[in-house]
Amino acid sequence: MGNSGYADTYATEVESWLRADPAITTAELLRRARALGYIGGKSAYYEMVHRARDAALPAVGEGHRREGPTDRGERRPGLPGDPVAGTW
Repeated sequence: MGNSGYADTYATEVESWLRADPAITTAELLRRARALGYIGGKSAYYEMVHRARDAALPAVGEGHRREGPTDRGERRPGLPGDPVAGTW
């Protein structure tokens, strides 16, 4: 990952934008930061936004958006080659 030290200087603005619109995309947050003069890398900025989103979300059981089995590398039950019942 990139060095998030520079990106962290924009954490206050990001937190404010997330409070105003929790569904805002990370790409839009980066666009806004660049408009304010952010010249750092995307990786560092995205990592800082990731931490800010996690801090802003309610705890699990209180509507936390990361409750499902597909979060952060968790696997669905089944074995490789098993049929998948997808709706896509």
